[in-house]
Amino acid sequence: SELTEILGDVLINISVITGHKAPANELYLELLIEELKVYLYEYGFDNLTIQEIILAFRLNCKCNFRYPSGDYAEPISIFGEYISVDYVSRVLHTYLTFRNILDSNLKNIIDGY
Repeated sequence: SELTEILGDVLINISVITGHKAPANELYLELLIEELKVYLYEYGFDNLTIQEIILAFRLNCKCNFRYPSGDYAEPISIFGEYISVDYVSRVLHTYLTFRNILDSNLKNIIDGY
């Protein structure tokens, strides 16, 4: 399907951005893509665009964002040899946390707070 091809391309982008390997084994790659689809749709990430998913990994490289407490976010590290659903989920969770903070701050500015 088109989404399968797009997610395959996203995994290549993630590999280029992070330096971590995308799986070379075709079966492993197919399973990873299928599990990513499940994760994105069933765990609250289906509202992200492909561009945002890639942006999340670009931002994770530098990770110079601060939480409202003033603490800097730490870049998400990968465990294992290949990109995994776990790694993608942790990077996207951090991205969504900061996107939600930004959304809230912008709403407050628009509402005059």
